[in-house]
Amino acid sequence: MKKSLYLLMAAAMFAACTNDSFRSDIEESQVEIDFSTYTQKSVGTKAATTVGLEQYYDEFEVYGYKTLLNESTQEPESQMVFNKQSVAYNSESKAWTYAPKKFWDKVATQYDFYAAAPVNAFTFDKTNKVYEIASFEATGKSLAVNTVPTPNAAESFVSVETDLMLAAPIQRDMNSNNAKALVEFNFSHILSRLNIGVKCDGLEDGQTMTLNLLKVGNIANIGSYNQNEGWTEQEGSAVLVNAEDAEGEGVAITDQNKFVYQGLLIPQTAGYAAIKLDGTDKGDNPYLYVKYTIDEESFYAYYNLADLFADADFKFEPGYQNNLYITIGAAAINFSAKAYVWETDEESSFDIEESIKE
Repeated sequence: MKKSLYLLMAAAMFAACTNDSFRSDIEESQVEIDFSTYTQKSVGTKAATTVGLEQYYDEFEVYGYKTLLNESTQEPESQMVFNKQSVAYNSESKAWTYAPKKFWDKVATQYDFYAAAPVNAFTFDKTNKVYEIASFEATGKSLAVNTVPTPNAAESFVSVETDLMLAAPIQRDMNSNNAKALVEFNFSHILSRLNIGVKCDGLEDGQTMTLNLLKVGNIANIGSYNQNEGWTEQEGSAVLVNAEDAEGEGVAITDQNKFVYQGLLIPQTAGYAAIKLDGTDKGDNPYLYVKYTIDEESFYAYYNLADLFADADFKFEPGYQNNLYITIGAAAINFSAKAYVWETDEESSFDIEESIKE
C-alpha cells in the first residue's frame, strides 16, 4: 500500500507539473495583434509633425501574412492571417479595433502587413502583395467655398474627393526584440494637391473687385496605380473650376488672401511653354485662366501652369501640396507659388506685367 501511495503521489506531481507548464505556454502565445496609425505631415501644414489617420478616416483595411516552416518539407511558406480586415477607430478609447481578434503565432518566423484607406478604394494583388487601382478618376471638385480658410491639418476630403492613402508595408521579424509590439502603420497621401488663393492689391477707395471665373484646364484626371510602379496617366482631361462659378455670381476679392480652389490631382507633369496672355497658343499643356472685374470693367488672362511654379516642366508629385497665390492689382497680376512635400519647402515667385482687357 505504501508503495502504491508513493506512485500515485509521484504521478500526481508529474501531472501537475506538466499541466502548469502547458498552461503557461498557452498564455504566453496569446498575445493580441493590435494596430495604430499615423500620417506623415498633414495636408496643408508646414510643421514637421504627424497626425493620426483618424484625422482623415475612421476606418482602414489590412492584409496580413505569417511565414512558417512547412512541417513536411521544412521550407518556409506564407499563410494569410488578415484578409481585407476592417480596422475601425474607437473615439472613446482612442484606439484602433477589429474583430475577431488575431494572436501572434510563436512558431512563425515573420509577419507581413499591408494597409490602405479608405476601405474598398484599392484592389489588393495577393500574388505580388501590392495595392492597385485599375482606373481612378479625380473629379476636379473643389473643397473651397467663399469662406474657406487657409488649408490646415484637420481638413478632410472625404465628402468631396477620395483622398487615397497607403501605409508603408511592414515586415516583422519574429526573432527581433519587438516581435509582438504594436503594429504601427505610417500612411502617406498618394495624390497631389492644388490650392489656389486670390487677393487684390492697389485698388482705390470705393473700388470693388470680383473673381468671375478661375479654372485650370488640360489637367489629366484619369489614371491607374500600382504600389510599386506609381501612377500611369490614362486618356482623359478635366477642367478644374472654382466652386462659385456654377452660380455665376463670382467671388468678392479683398486684400486678404482667400482660397478659391482646393482639390486633389493625379500626380503628373505639367508641360512648360511660353504662351500669350490671350491663350491663343496655350496648346495641350495645363493652363490657368483668370477672369475678373474691377468695378464694371472685365479682364481675363491665360497662363501656363508650369510657368507659375518653375521655368520648366513641373511635376505634381504624390504627397505634395502645391500652393498658388494670385495677387490681382489694378495694373498687374502678381504670382507667388510654393510647392512642398510635407517635409521640405520649395518657393518661387515672379511678376506678370499685365492682363488682357476684354
